[in-house]
Order: sequence, then structure tokens, then C-alpha cells
Amino acid sequence: MKRLRCFLAGLTIALLAGGCVTPDFKPVSSIPGGKALIYIYRKPNFAGCLAKFGIFENHTYVAMLANGTYTPYFATPGTNTFGATSMGENRINGVPLPRTDKDNLLSLNVEAGHTYYVQFTIAGWGPKILLVKDEVGEKGIKSCKPAKFQPGGDVNLIVVPIPI
Repeated sequence: MKRLRCFLAGLTIALLAGGCVTPDFKPVSSIPGGKALIYIYRKPNFAGCLAKFGIFENHTYVAMLANGTYTPYFATPGTNTFGATSMGENRINGVPLPRTDKDNLLSLNVEAGHTYYVQFTIAGWGPKILLVKDEVGEKGIKSCKPAKFQPGGDVNLIVVPIPI
């Protein structure tokens, strides 16, 4: 019985960590005038794989990132501050977890016409957003598919700032 449980646990982990995401990265063909392109991505990872996070730039909704997804974002030049909030109800063994709201995870000074790669991760006890080198971002984003809920899409959010 113990061997069967170990086998099933290993199989479950392998299925969750492996090929659940069909990569479908499509680079943006052109950047609108006066804007910077920021790719925000979340590589497929077992840690936090069931949690979805809303990504915000200067308190404005950008996209909802599930495990293994990305979104292109056209930013206004200057300082852009990114934050994240957990979406829905996340649970561990049936116990609800508190919402995770972080307003200032990354401040990024961007220039018009440039492309930036920003990686969202869940590390330790919360989310992190990191600026990564172009080579790292270009490689990491290829394992991601487009985020389903983007501005103008089929999601309605009520954003209530929560002091941290």
C-alpha cells in the first residue's frame, strides 16, 4: 500500500510539473510609438502552480497570470511600479490561505521603443517580480502560453487597495 501511495504521489508531481502547459509564445511584431514593451511572464513551476495572480502597473490591472503564462504590456516611458494580488481562494489541505497583496514589487524605469522582460515568481512566502536580462527572458518566456485574462478581455475586477 505504501508503494502504491508513493507511486501515485510521484505520478501526480510528474504530471503537474511536466508538460501541462503547451507553449505558444508569439512575439509582438511592433511597439506602438511612444511606448515600451514589457513581457511579463510566469514560468511553469510546481511551487504555487494552482494560484493565479493579478498583475498591476501603477494600480492599473494588466493581466492575470496563471502558472506558465505571459502577457505583453505596452508601458508609458518613465517609472512603472508593478504589484500583484492573489486571485480567487487559494487553499492548502482545505484550509483557506490569506490573500497576498503586494503593491510595490518592482519599480522599473522604461524608455520608449525598448523591450523588457519581467519574471513573476512565487518564492518563500509571497510573489516576486524581477527584471531579467534579455537572454534570460527570451529563453524563459518560450515555455509559456498567453495569459487568458488581459485588459479588454472577459474579466471584470474590482480593485480595492489594501495597505501592506
